Amino acid sequence: MGRSELLSATGLTDDERLSRAFGGILSMGVSERFSRGDLDVAAGFAVDEPEKEVECLIALQAFNVEDGLYTPEPTLVRCWPE
Repeated sequence: MGRSELLSATGLTDDERLSRAFGGILSMGVSERFSRGDLDVAAGFAVDEPEKEVECLIALQAFNVEDGLYTPEPTLVRCWPE
């Protein structure tokens, strides 16, 4: 399975707002550790009122969580178009 196929299978690219929100977060740094509030701020650079999209991304496990901080999931990061 190629990168675009894997990314398509996640469904992230099917929803424009969700895709833009995740892209906005990645633009702040793919190895950054974000608080929940930081995710909203980063996604907010790409979409208005990002809270729903961030909650969906968390539900889809688009982040690894450690000590209450969120890091973009490495496989998704590798598959994300530049």
